[in-house]
Amino acid sequence: MGSEFLVLAKAFLVENGVLLASVAAVVVIVVEIVFKPVRGLWRWFRRKAPTPPGPVQTAHVGGVSAEGDVNQAVVTGKAGDISRDVTTVTGGSAPTTGRDQYNYGHSTQDIVALARNLGVTEGAVNAFLRRIGETEVPAERIPQTLETMAERFHALQAEVKLLRAHTPEVAEPEVAAAEAAIEAGDFDEAERLLAQIGEAHDRAAAETWAMRGQVRMTTLRYRGAAAAYFEAAKRIPADDAEDWREHTRAGGIALRQLGLEFGDNAALAEAADVFRQMAERFPRAVASDHWADAQNLIGIASQELGSRESGAARLEEAVAAFRAALAEWTRERVPLDWAGTQNNLGNALQVLGERESGTARLEEAVAAYRAALEEWTRERVPLDWAGTQNNLGNALQVLGERESGTARLEEAVAAFRAALQVYTQERVPLDWAGTQNNLGAALRALGERESGTARLEEAVAAYRAALQERTRERVPLDWAGTQGNLAGAFIALYEKTEDRRLLDQALECCALAEPVFAEAAPYHAEALARIKARALALRRSCRSPFTDPRIEKGIGQIDD
Repeated sequence: MGSEFLVLAKAFLVENGVLLASVAAVVVIVVEIVFKPVRGLWRWFRRKAPTPPGPVQTAHVGGVSAEGDVNQAVVTGKAGDISRDVTTVTGGSAPTTGRDQYNYGHSTQDIVALARNLGVTEGAVNAFLRRIGETEVPAERIPQTLETMAERFHALQAEVKLLRAHTPEVAEPEVAAAEAAIEAGDFDEAERLLAQIGEAHDRAAAETWAMRGQVRMTTLRYRGAAAAYFEAAKRIPADDAEDWREHTRAGGIALRQLGLEFGDNAALAEAADVFRQMAERFPRAVASDHWADAQNLIGIASQELGSRESGAARLEEAVAAFRAALAEWTRERVPLDWAGTQNNLGNALQVLGERESGTARLEEAVAAYRAALEEWTRERVPLDWAGTQNNLGNALQVLGERESGTARLEEAVAAFRAALQVYTQERVPLDWAGTQNNLGAALRALGERESGTARLEEAVAAYRAALQERTRERVPLDWAGTQGNLAGAFIALYEKTEDRRLLDQALECCALAEPVFAEAAPYHAEALARIKARALALRRSCRSPFTDPRIEKGIGQIDD
């Protein structure tokens, strides 16, 4: 479906008078793109996270450093392919609900087309877009969010159909009414009808609570979804451990999504506790696969929490949990799950390694990524392979920065270029841009150690390539980060060539990025200020006048 879908989505949002929120005012904390401090760079790396019903599913993450370059992450799949078109129509802003109801009027064709491309009803599309506005989903997340909501809608439809088979005592009109409400996108009415069925038929109580959880997942109400799933688990007979696990797991994942998508650390901690309960209920000696699944889930929640905290305890817990999962999810038994968990382990070790002065953890991270690539091959799972190549490149780059030679940095460049063989601009434009950004960082690190300027010029070219897709309207924080990286590359080039125009270009990049970081990411504004101060200090020593009055003003502020 691709570009047509996003064009229609953006057209719908604009033509129906949906108010556009200031992107800078949005706190961007999402599953796929996360900023965190790293050594010397704004980075991007890939996380693998399980969701029901299967054990693992992939995503990406990234971050900003205090010194000057950026490496970041994105999500693979259809959303990457279609995001360019969504930006073209909506102008990159997130919709909000500025009025009680949307007047669809003359946009019926857009609704029909969106419904067809998503495979859902027109009523569902209306409800999805309304909910996206209410929750202020960032503009860059709209395509992915629409597709996720559509997938959950399909799962909900299937569950209601199963209600007939599982509970024949429920009258057909009752089920039909709930189905009709779901088809119409009237999810509040669907919940009311499901609650009535559960109250009237004891055998259907657990099942209808679980369906209500799915309704709430579909509409991004994660806290409520978790509560509904836990209610379902309470109504499961004591001897039915499998159904208890299914509902409890779903509740924990709802809490995890709340933490990942909305920055709720307490929800992440609650999710980890839920998964620990699952591990206790299904010990390794009794149900090894369920125990390993719980360990992997514990690791994912703990890693995310640890990435947001200053200490190492959560990250150590994540490493221990992933290693526990690998004790059961062996390469011989479940090769793809083994590879996904190796990738997760590598990510946790990399974050720990970036915070420590030694290289042991980073070496372990490299080993874990390389292990994952033994099963996540390009032929078998190309996007997973590319994402892990990107992660490997990041770990190698950090190692290379701590060593005197250039071998690790050369390996990092090779890994990023390998990833770009799959992450093409046409296929997954934002993933391609994130990897171009990372490639630029590795090339800059190499260029700073070499006597010539060829590598630094390649770094500038890679950053400029990234900015073709990382626009301010589309992904403002990523755009600002790459602008900061580009400024650092210009400074490094100046130090080899003494071409003062490069300092003007560096300061122009800083001036462009400043307002975005100042409003939405104060920590990164401080990092950018250090880059600017370096460029200003160098430029102040030059005798020729500045080409941009903003730069003169900047020097005056520094002098003051």
